[in-house]
Order: sequence, then structure tokens, then C-alpha cells
Amino acid sequence: MVDLVTKHSDRLCRTLMVLVCDESGRLLQPVSINGLDRRPTEAHMTNMVSWLGHLPDRLGLPTLSVLFALAYPTERDLSNGDREAWGRVIRTTCEALGIRVLGIRLATVDRVGPLTTAAR
Repeated sequence: MVDLVTKHSDRLCRTLMVLVCDESGRLLQPVSINGLDRRPTEAHMTNMVSWLGHLPDRLGLPTLSVLFALAYPTERDLSNGDREAWGRVIRTTCEALGIRVLGIRLATVDRVGPLTTAAR
């Protein structure tokens, strides 16, 4: 699903893809936040995820499930430290908001895969 909704241009400009799903995992709406900072702080990462807390009430749903993807040109464009920070921030922020995380992926021009630390 990530590969279908993440455009080539999203991957080139560093984008946080947020695939908002209902509690059963059915896609409701993909959201793209383009132009991520090259080295975002954890506070900035938290702000980019915490807006999701308002959606269940606005959509009239008891809860949401979300699939995240960080879209970057290449795997080398996202450091291991930033991968770890994004994963930690997404999981802890969503847990605090009662939002189920379906997964966190890395989408590059060449492929989509898990957001894991890269071998350097």
C-alpha cells in the first residue's frame, strides 16, 4: 500500500506519509507532509505525529490505525539515529494517543522496506 500512495516526488523531497486507517486497518485517507527537515529534532517529530490525536473525534471513530512511511531519495539520506528517533517517537506518541501503529516503513526511489537501521 505504501508504494501505491507514495509518489516519486514525495520520495525526492523527504516526506512523512501517514496512511490513516480505521480500526480494522482499512485505508481512510493518505496524508503527506512534504519537506521534512534534514535533521529534525524529536520535538519536531512529535509535533508531526501528535495532530493525529484529534482525528478519531473528528471522524466519529472510536480509534484509528495508522501506517507510517518516511519517504527519502535513498536509504543513506536517513541516518540510523534519525531512523531510531522516528520509530521511537511514532510508537510512543501513538501509544499515548491510543492510536494503533500498523507499521513504519522507509520508502525510497528504489524500494519500500522496514524502517530499520542501515548497515554502513
